[in-house]
Amino acid sequence: MLKEKRGIFKLGLGGDNIVCLAIFVTAALVRFAYFLQIYKVDIFNIAILDSEYYNILASKLAVSKSALPALFIYVHPLYIFFLSSIYSIFGVNISIVYIIQFIMGSFACVLIYLIATKVYNKTAAVIAAGISIFYLPFIFYEGQILSASLEAFILLIMVYFSILSYQQKEWPFYAFMTGLCGGLFLLVRANGVVFAPLIGMAIGFNRRLFREKFKWVVLFFMGLAISVAVDIGYNYKATGRVFFLPPYGGQNFYIGNNPEADGFNQPLFLNYIQEPFSEPEYYRREVSKILGKEVSLTESSDYWFSQGIKFILQSPFKYASLLIRKTLLFINSYEICDNIHYYFIKNFSALMRSPLFSFIFVV
Repeated sequence: MLKEKRGIFKLGLGGDNIVCLAIFVTAALVRFAYFLQIYKVDIFNIAILDSEYYNILASKLAVSKSALPALFIYVHPLYIFFLSSIYSIFGVNISIVYIIQFIMGSFACVLIYLIATKVYNKTAAVIAAGISIFYLPFIFYEGQILSASLEAFILLIMVYFSILSYQQKEWPFYAFMTGLCGGLFLLVRANGVVFAPLIGMAIGFNRRLFREKFKWVVLFFMGLAISVAVDIGYNYKATGRVFFLPPYGGQNFYIGNNPEADGFNQPLFLNYIQEPFSEPEYYRREVSKILGKEVSLTESSDYWFSQGIKFILQSPFKYASLLIRKTLLFINSYEICDNIHYYFIKNFSALMRSPLFSFIFVV
């Protein structure tokens, strides 16, 4: 539990400042060693596929907000704002992005320590932080122009505030901050919206009086609403329509849940060449051909989602087999990659070739 003194700089650090500093410095040194191994390699100085998509939009936004294309609504926007902020200050410099993401990753290791301290004990916290410092997938994705590092960082902040919200019965500020961070997380990973009601209920559950439960839950959803409202407001300004989730969730759902799905991210059409900005429009055109009329991006997404549900309902045994296959792919030691190949990078980094912690160890 927290002591009587509270404030923005009293968020549970207590006497652990030296330990937290040691964790941060060690994590930063490991990541700096990785950066020195990769920063001159050509593949790390260009953006391809999803990275190119983020890079193009962030570069435009850094130059002029009016130059931002309407296709901005196709992606979760927070990472683009994050990138564009860096580009506005330092210019379009991918290495600077990596450095900042490595710094965030080092702070993430500290957050893991603080969370484990709250939930378990200091021994478990040191072990968890030690694993995170040398966890190779963390380091790998922090060195990519992808939203994964920002997602992990915001998620850990949200989890930390949610634990404080659950444990602290007197200061509802934590409930608001949990919601605010939860809303920010949705701007980089919208499917996390399914967990929002559960977190809100958990925060309210630990209050004794109904009015206290109500107050804490309302504060959580107020924080959530502020973050989400910013995205909805931009979408309305750009398109004249009110929506939050990007209009490609349905096609992504169907890619993973269709009669030909094998657990990997395979495009539906063999003649489709993945390029920035083209994917949602390509799938929309396919739906228009199938239905014999022009459809919007939202209607296209709805169509593909319905086709995925149709497959699940009509072929339950095949779907169950697919789920088993996905589970086995998830828990094994092979890292499935969709942009820069995880194992290709080992050719350039001794750190990535070292027998440090990987996902199979965590499992």
